[in-house]
Amino acid sequence: MKLPAGTFLIDGKLRMASNVKLEGAGPTTILKAGPTFLNNNGPAGGYPIVTTAGADNTTLTNFTADQSGDTLNGNVAGRLNEYVIDVRDSYNSLVQGIHTRNPFTYSIAFVGGSKWCVKDTSTQSATNGKYTELDGIHAMNTSYAILWGTSLTNARVPMVMTVSPSTRTAMRMFTASELRIIRCAEACTEPV
Repeated sequence: MKLPAGTFLIDGKLRMASNVKLEGAGPTTILKAGPTFLNNNGPAGGYPIVTTAGADNTTLTNFTADQSGDTLNGNVAGRLNEYVIDVRDSYNSLVQGIHTRNPFTYSIAFVGGSKWCVKDTSTQSATNGKYTELDGIHAMNTSYAILWGTSLTNARVPMVMTVSPSTRTAMRMFTASELRIIRCAEACTEPV
């Protein structure tokens, strides 16, 4: 599915199906949480802009995901159940050329599943101080990952990648010195 440049207000999550590519025209394709966005939960009870929710072989590429944490009050129940870009229980997922803005939760998260890649992606937050736990990329209970050419920043301090204890053992490429930001000199390949 291709999206042209422009701002698209959404009032709930976009849920990916298996073997689907969601492609924008670049950072000027903006999926932005609209005024009633918080009225609709994702499948895990949170507020993702896009979720894979068990879909395999997915590609998210060339767009900006804006959770509107600067204008919405994201301090709600379920805030940390799902994330701006929520790759959950999925196999073979590529997140490339995605830019996240104004999060009220983790920007890009991988929960369960395996064989995922983040490439040429940026996270930025002007909402730090309004919300806690604004990790740029978060990985939990997952394995076989590549992080390549990714920038993690917010208004106060560099955002970091965090990894849950169960993920550390499953992802052999992670060492104690690499847990903050992992870069792998191996190109990601597009699954679909």
